[in-house]
Amino acid sequence: MAAHKFWQMLAFTTPTPDTLELSTAHLYLGADRVDVGATLSASAAPSGALANLSDNSTATGCYWASGGGSVVLTWSFAAKQAVNALRLGARTTSSRFPLSCMLRGGDTTTGTGPSPEYTTYLFFGGLKYVSGAMTPLLVPKSSIETTAFDKTGDLLICGGQGRIPGTVKKDADPADLPLRRRVRLIREIDGRVIRETWSDAATGEYLFTGVSERETYTVISYDHAHEYRAVVADNITPDVMS
Repeated sequence: MAAHKFWQMLAFTTPTPDTLELSTAHLYLGADRVDVGATLSASAAPSGALANLSDNSTATGCYWASGGGSVVLTWSFAAKQAVNALRLGARTTSSRFPLSCMLRGGDTTTGTGPSPEYTTYLFFGGLKYVSGAMTPLLVPKSSIETTAFDKTGDLLICGGQGRIPGTVKKDADPADLPLRRRVRLIREIDGRVIRETWSDAATGEYLFTGVSERETYTVISYDHAHEYRAVVADNITPDVMS
């Protein structure tokens, strides 16, 4: 895993949208905690001292009553530091504890992206709530390292060997009819649209390539004529490109 001067924890999803409460948030490399010497900041001020996230106590914490899904925690290191795991602490309200989150690492600008440029992304899902307790060491469900940015500086989630083929057709007799429709690919862990294409008018076929084979996806096909409702296929695991 690459080392970076800046690490951010973000994209929190909780059972009650837009609330977030943590008693602790620590960064690890293997079994070793590595965030102790870093400076921690938050994009929005919580109820409770931010220093509560750095101690080992689950009796105190930080609470965001609104905007929890937009909260970004940032650790600034004096020198580059590798991170490959994290540990969170819960308070006493399960609906405020995240089900998933993301960790990203970056450095000051060296190319065309923003500063810092975040190029390492780790995704954590299926987090378990235990009242007033620390989680076990959490390892990412998937990770991506890239240097590709779009014109706004957002990461282009590309790196992967996965492919997702499909067909859009209309029920008909004696044979289904292929349709040309706008098709979007959504990554399920964070709900982000990462690809968009059109199905072929003659065959109804579409194909997404170069996606992470470690994630699951939802495909939505839209009727641009608005005669039919969108068709959704979820929990799709990509094939591996040969």
